[in-house]
Amino acid sequence: MSAAIQHPWALAVAGLACVPVYGAWGRLLFGSWRSGIAALGWVFTRDKASFFRGDYVDDKFAEIRLMAWLVLCGITTAAAYKGLSLVIEGLGF
Repeated sequence: MSAAIQHPWALAVAGLACVPVYGAWGRLLFGSWRSGIAALGWVFTRDKASFFRGDYVDDKFAEIRLMAWLVLCGITTAAAYKGLSLVIEGLGF
């Protein structure tokens, strides 16, 4: 176990507690579930194929939005875990 993760169960709780925030980030970046799923589809499309179809810019923009969503979700989870860890340590556990 990593030294950075002192309370693994707290990480799981923080991740589950942040699910509504993940949805809010998704609505902000994609607008709808359909757009988010379409962005996921662009990840599996080869760049050459999207280039020759004329969709290269849409492909890259969708991939950037998906990466931004993943980074924002990671930062949100890390912040929630850090806050929960401070509370746990303040209680003496």
